Amino acid sequence: MKQSKQTARDTLRHNFETAANDYLKAFCEKHEYDYEDARNNRVAGDVGGITEVGYLFVSLNDIRTDIDMNAPADEFLKWHDYTLRVHAIQSAIPPLDGACSRLQCKASDFTVPNYLSWLRGCSRKSDAELTEMENDLKSDLEWREKTREKWDAWRKELEELAKQGDF
Repeated sequence: MKQSKQTARDTLRHNFETAANDYLKAFCEKHEYDYEDARNNRVAGDVGGITEVGYLFVSLNDIRTDIDMNAPADEFLKWHDYTLRVHAIQSAIPPLDGACSRLQCKASDFTVPNYLSWLRGCSRKSDAELTEMENDLKSDLEWREKTREKWDAWRKELEELAKQGDF
């Protein structure tokens, strides 16, 4: 006797959820996270999506990649920290109209690899290159703030002169 379509879907769903839970458990054991806590902290309760593991939000795809590739235990956090640094650099660069600024052009070369590409040795910026970019960004933002303060002071002076009729 053939299984009904509903029963077949239920079996698929059950097998998927079991596999997802097994992957999550293996990941938590490998990285010393609390499995029950992670299992209970899935975003929107989605078994195949993203879960909060420790203080990180991790996709099932990255969990599966970590286990299937037998990645070194410290590699996941190296990748995670790298992606956060690159995102922070990219998001802190102020947009300009027209041509890109020196920092925007330089940052366009900073890409964020997925975990599988990272494990396969994709090109990435060195810690020194990231630090240089962060320092350049800090200098640029400080310059912009000083320039903004000067413009504000000049504008106030002009407004005062205009009020006094000396302008």
